[in-house]
Amino acid sequence: MCTDMSASENSWGGGESALGGRNTRARLQGLAAVVVVTLGALAIWSISSSVPNERADIASAFTVAVVRAGHDGSVELGSVALLDWDHVYLFHGYADDARISSKLGFSWGTKGDIRMLYESTVLVVFVTDRSVSGWMIMNGPNSAGPWLAFADTLFERPIARDQATFHISQTTLAERGAFRLR
Repeated sequence: MCTDMSASENSWGGGESALGGRNTRARLQGLAAVVVVTLGALAIWSISSSVPNERADIASAFTVAVVRAGHDGSVELGSVALLDWDHVYLFHGYADDARISSKLGFSWGTKGDIRMLYESTVLVVFVTDRSVSGWMIMNGPNSAGPWLAFADTLFERPIARDQATFHISQTTLAERGAFRLR
């Protein structure tokens, strides 16, 4: 068997040993650069593919307003959702992007990425004209509570800003600190 490689050449065609050779180091540095660029591109894609305008601040303010109003009270969403919006939509957990976009009447920018994995999760979407001005998640896995049970009649339909007053009533889930909103 005849080879053209000297004893000091490795299988990558380098002129040094496989461990510590200058060509191997250059290849590893190149590979590291490719990994860094790939991870950077994935991070940028992840940020740009997420739905803009999440408003966790409004979710917190709304929850506080419900607790302050108490059972038999009411909360005007417009008094805590201090952004430009004409209508609000509520969606049950497990709603997918196609269904949400269909009800809104336009694609709202999730690119299929929205995942609401809990039945009790409520997605609240604020709409102005044909664009989303903000959105929030209620009853999500990171929600501090209390649990807010929205009446089924409120879901998947536009609620005008001047009609977005939620009336609070006692629930059978009071031991969980839950409030029923209708």
